[in-house]
Amino acid sequence: MIEIQFDPRVIDEALARLDGVQHNLARAVKAALMATAPKVRTDVIGVLERDITVGNRFVRRAVKAVRNRGDSAQFKVFSKSLFLDDYELEPRERTARLGVRSKEWPGFTYRLRRDGKQFHSYGTPTGSDGTGSTPFLARTSGGKLRVMYRRNPDHVQTGHDDVFLAYAPPIQYHAVAPQVEETARNTAMRIFHQELTRAVDNILKGRAV
Repeated sequence: MIEIQFDPRVIDEALARLDGVQHNLARAVKAALMATAPKVRTDVIGVLERDITVGNRFVRRAVKAVRNRGDSAQFKVFSKSLFLDDYELEPRERTARLGVRSKEWPGFTYRLRRDGKQFHSYGTPTGSDGTGSTPFLARTSGGKLRVMYRRNPDHVQTGHDDVFLAYAPPIQYHAVAPQVEETARNTAMRIFHQELTRAVDNILKGRAV
């Protein structure tokens, strides 16, 4: 959840200009928030699209619409867990080779953030308890290239599949990064002050806000 709140000093200045009329202040604050929140959301989307290696459609789908609550505004960043292959892989090609023992399959590397750590498949734990095999790239029955792993035989029930798709962190994992919070805060402070000043001007001039 990213919440946009106002600076009390800015509110005090607006209230003084409005001769202490609380009703007009509430109108001005609401108008300023309605103009500010979408711009904050746009900037947050921009930072996430720049920083993480998933496709932009995942980011835009995860950053939910803004809700205005009178004296505050907020929006959620939420997505279900992504598949590991939704992130940047190198090379993005099948590593599971017929006729070759799985221990000898080539590995791959991946990044969650463009300027972040590079991980290798050989050192990536799989399965909820970390007992799965080294992840590998193979095609599903539908022909889609996916990162998969085999679960330890001791953790597979008889008659059940032992091959599973590998998951990776959702978008909200990245939304708590310092640069995202800083962008949201800076945009909110800058735009809200401008929009509140504009809303107060319109009220004093008798215009609708």
